[in-house]
Amino acid sequence: MKKGKRWMALLLTLLLAFSISGCGKPEEEDTTAELIGSWSMECDLAEAMNTTVGEAYTGMDSEFVVKVVFTFTQEGTYKMYVDRDSFVNSFDGWLDDYVAYSVEDMYVEFEAEGLTREEADFIIEEEYGCSITEYLFDATKAQLDLDAMVENMVSEGIYEVKGEKLHMSDGTEIDENRYDIYTIEGNTLTLDIPEGADAQAVFPGVEYPFVLTKETQ
Repeated sequence: MKKGKRWMALLLTLLLAFSISGCGKPEEEDTTAELIGSWSMECDLAEAMNTTVGEAYTGMDSEFVVKVVFTFTQEGTYKMYVDRDSFVNSFDGWLDDYVAYSVEDMYVEFEAEGLTREEADFIIEEEYGCSITEYLFDATKAQLDLDAMVENMVSEGIYEVKGEKLHMSDGTEIDENRYDIYTIEGNTLTLDIPEGADAQAVFPGVEYPFVLTKETQ
């Protein structure tokens, strides 16, 4: 399903968007130890999801809050992924809003053809044996494999920290000129863009700084 691929690409791109181009600076103290462990934050991707589905859905009132987890190991590797439970729970709620919004659009189209809502309901019931809402919901769910989507929303690679700079790469080499500025205060990790970098939103509704909380073991 093309929409399913777009949604998956959207969220995967989010996971890959945390290294911003900055200006190179002299080498600084290695502060890896304080970063080791798992950190998480919640992102509401509803605005981005609505835009991805289509321009007609940009005004849809919905939420799509997912938990994004960052894990940094002592060996210098990282893993970023979307928590499955948060994704599935949010997807179900978002899908309800999407279907309700789509049903209203379908009624408008039927009415433009001179049919009342009752007549439209009758046609769908006769053709598919269910209501318009049930038809759209089942048709959408049938074309999506949520487990496969979550499994593909993973980014892994290597990282390096020097002073306040966090470099991440999903390849085999670190680019010294690409990094986030990070600070840790207690159980809070904040990622921000380097001074002078373009402060554009990663996605509609998702902007720097990112504030993460240390995961308990």
